[in-house]
Amino acid sequence: MKLGLAQVNPTVGDLEGNVLRCLEAIRKASKMGADLVLLPEMAIPGYPPRDILFDDSFVEATLEATRDLARRARRLAPALVGSIQRSGQAQTGHPGLYNTACLLQAGIVSPAAHKRLLPGYDVFHEPRWFLPGTGSVPLSLGEHKIGVLVCEDLWDEGYPSHPPLELMEAGADTFLVLAAMPFRSGALSERLHHARDLQAPVALANLVGGNDELIFDGRSF
Repeated sequence: MKLGLAQVNPTVGDLEGNVLRCLEAIRKASKMGADLVLLPEMAIPGYPPRDILFDDSFVEATLEATRDLARRARRLAPALVGSIQRSGQAQTGHPGLYNTACLLQAGIVSPAAHKRLLPGYDVFHEPRWFLPGTGSVPLSLGEHKIGVLVCEDLWDEGYPSHPPLELMEAGADTFLVLAAMPFRSGALSERLHHARDLQAPVALANLVGGNDELIFDGRSF
């Protein structure tokens, strides 16, 4: 299995621009023979979109942009890209969204995993906009069973559940991680520690660039 890691730099709210950035990355990786292209968390809306997620017209435009990317990339390699999905559980004061890893294949968008562990500390406020996803099942790609994780789901400290372990029990032998991890001192060594702790092949695609006070350092591996 040949993976393309697309370390893109999206701009929050620039949906058309972000679609074009992702499309160019998928096209380039496809030409290089990738069987699957991995893009970062929230690559379509940009990260973090914050309270613009309370605007239903922006949510609908993000969903349409994700579908548009799938249509434009329909003849290219399948791709995993970070976007959003409605949970159907919206309520007053909460948009009821999932932070989702979407599989784009043959022009169709399918949810591969909803982020389960939502950070609400330091610079993160994800419970304000997102609901935790439920367990996902591995994707089949060739001879591999792929466990898809969204950023924090790679972690285990302080959480009652450990999504990678549940995916392993469901047959996952390889893990792909969509991430939006800001730079801080020692961050890369922590990411590698968690990846190695799985004792299975892991690939991670992280955002690069800056948004407000956050710097995303890429360092995909």
